[in-house]
Amino acid sequence: MLLGAPSDSPAMPRPPVRVLACAGGADALEAVEGDPAGERCLPLPGPDRCAVIVPDALSEHVIGLARASGAVGASDPSGIEALDEALRQADEALAAARRLRAGRDRPHAVVRHADLPGQGLLGLMDPGAARGFADALLAPLRAEDPALVGSLRAYVMANGQGEAAARALGVHRHTLRARMRKAARLLGRDLDDPAVRAELWIALSVTANDEDAIGQPGDSHPGPPGIA
Repeated sequence: MLLGAPSDSPAMPRPPVRVLACAGGADALEAVEGDPAGERCLPLPGPDRCAVIVPDALSEHVIGLARASGAVGASDPSGIEALDEALRQADEALAAARRLRAGRDRPHAVVRHADLPGQGLLGLMDPGAARGFADALLAPLRAEDPALVGSLRAYVMANGQGEAAARALGVHRHTLRARMRKAARLLGRDLDDPAVRAELWIALSVTANDEDAIGQPGDSHPGPPGIA
């Protein structure tokens, strides 16, 4: 059972409930308690974030109040007997929301525990470490010819299919093949290795601009690799 609620806190909401972990701390609690919905919520102050137990039916409204002062993580609906698990879910979701804020310049993000699988691999990575990895991996290409990065991006987006990548770039497949051989030599990696392409996908995703994003659903082409 969760502990730490002030003695003068409202009664425990009737289930089903959700637990919200709020980075806004005292400011988030003030916003919730200043709203009529706050009378039906149970606040749980904490040192680096606060939590709020809310009736499931009010969760979206309370999330809107709390996110005004910081990122929010929301648990799945829960019964009273499983609140410790719900708090764990909310904290995991808040950690992902904080990474989104730091990594994509989207302040006060909201992540629901049920959506964590949809955040994908990048959502689990520390933005600073991911950027450092990407910059180090792609540095040889940028130093030799920055255009190689664009060609490599097209190749990875095409799942290693040279024909599709060449069409996307508007170049002959032999031109792309020469570029990929050069990229492989500079990187010291075999671009036909799926593990290598996975590393490159991460690096290219981290460094992509909004207009040339990589890794969105449907980007990869099915089928075996090959640039011949």
